[in-house]
Amino acid sequence: MGEMVKCPHCNGPGELQLVHIHPGGWRRQRCRTCDGTNQIDAELARRMEMGRLLRQRRIDRTLSLREEAKRIGASPVVLSHVEVGHLTSPEHYALWNRLTGEKLTPEVGESSG
Repeated sequence: MGEMVKCPHCNGPGELQLVHIHPGGWRRQRCRTCDGTNQIDAELARRMEMGRLLRQRRIDRTLSLREEAKRIGASPVVLSHVEVGHLTSPEHYALWNRLTGEKLTPEVGESSG
């Protein structure tokens, strides 16, 4: 595992907003990004930020997720994964590399070559 950084999703506390639990009331929800540990791998944080920028670029062009997916020939689900930086399949990596110009591989999740 590489360098660890503060989780940008929960911004460090490992918990997110209160959620309603029926009928038990309210409780804090553990951050799914860092699994409550407050930290994530720096490479994941980098991908999350780059994915956020890809999403913002799409929104600036006033395209919905479905419209952009259709335009680039990808499924909306795969594009959504790429936009949040969660690359869990070869299809995710292929689209990521196409949109960013990087050469990430599923085996290591890092630049190759």
